[in-house]
Amino acid sequence: IVVAVSLQLLSLRMGIWLTSGMSFAMLCFGAVWMIWGAGWARELALPIAFLVFMIPVPFVAAVLTGPLQLRSASFAAMVGGTLGIPVVREGLTLHLPNYSLEVAPACSGVNSLFSLIPLATLVAYLHPGTWWRKALLVVLAAPIALLANGVRLVLTLVLATALGAEYAEGFFHNASGLVLFGLALLGLLAMARGVLGTAAGMPAHGSAP
Repeated sequence: IVVAVSLQLLSLRMGIWLTSGMSFAMLCFGAVWMIWGAGWARELALPIAFLVFMIPVPFVAAVLTGPLQLRSASFAAMVGGTLGIPVVREGLTLHLPNYSLEVAPACSGVNSLFSLIPLATLVAYLHPGTWWRKALLVVLAAPIALLANGVRLVLTLVLATALGAEYAEGFFHNASGLVLFGLALLGLLAMARGVLGTAAGMPAHGSAP
């Protein structure tokens, strides 16, 4: 607790939010250990560690965004061309005869990635299985999130080609993001059933007899 409080004070003084968040998780773990003992601390170690997902990591997002933008644009152009859509990629811009779509940082898939990985961690924790199967599920969350983002871009090209440029923006574009993330979550749950086994449908923690 002393170490966590010291780190927190130092982080606040220097304005380093990464270590500030880490020190808060350390403080929670230390408080549980001191009040309820080592047994409870071991039981609650992973839920407390889950708090690290609240820590902002803009430097990680900055490193990932550029490459993911490029990969997303390449994926959309490849799949769009396969579907017969006359799309030409120029860097991060996808050109159609009637519309040009720039793959912005918000369309890189980073947000979906940072949302689905914590959910995969939670699903892995709540269901029985070996540690390596749980770790595999968390790793597989990344391609699921990026695939959903790529499909969203392809859907945008389809809408722009079939219905017009106005359908590729605004409400339809935002709604497709929510729908595709929901499908990604369903895909994650289906993957959990396959990776963790049939027991993945029944929570192991806090379930009623």
